[in-house]
Amino acid sequence: MNKEEFNKLGVMDQIDFINIELEEKSLTKISEEIKVSRKTLRNRFDKFGYVYDKRSNKYIIKSIEQDGGGLNNTINTNVLFEKIKGLERQMKALEGEVNKLKIESKEIGFNEIDIRVLEGETVSRCYRLNKEVQKEFSKFCKRNSSYKVQDILGTALVEFMEKYK
Repeated sequence: MNKEEFNKLGVMDQIDFINIELEEKSLTKISEEIKVSRKTLRNRFDKFGYVYDKRSNKYIIKSIEQDGGGLNNTINTNVLFEKIKGLERQMKALEGEVNKLKIESKEIGFNEIDIRVLEGETVSRCYRLNKEVQKEFSKFCKRNSSYKVQDILGTALVEFMEKYK
């Protein structure tokens, strides 16, 4: 992720991103990768009540008080609830990206067609077609330009003949 992408995220999503990355990398390494200084992160997250906790190696809510050996159950529940909310936001963002990619893939012709590359000798034939059918077929061939027209037409004819034997 670069600086622009990171800055476009909401602050809570930024905190979630940093906390997930902290599971595998140091805060210094993450800040270098996204080209946002540790001080900027600290100040930004501090405004929303989050501080970096060295012991847990993540950003946590300031109001969390530690008692002796660890966090009490209420605080653990709150932290878990915040993590769940963050994960839900990330899931929604990912679902949006998946839907966007599905739409884009349909627009450029990747709707899972199975074109057979037919082996053997080719012959030339002349057939009359309805003008609108020919236009649509031509558009289809342009959208699927990675295939030869003869393979698209051959596959269509083979599938038609298998269906209506």
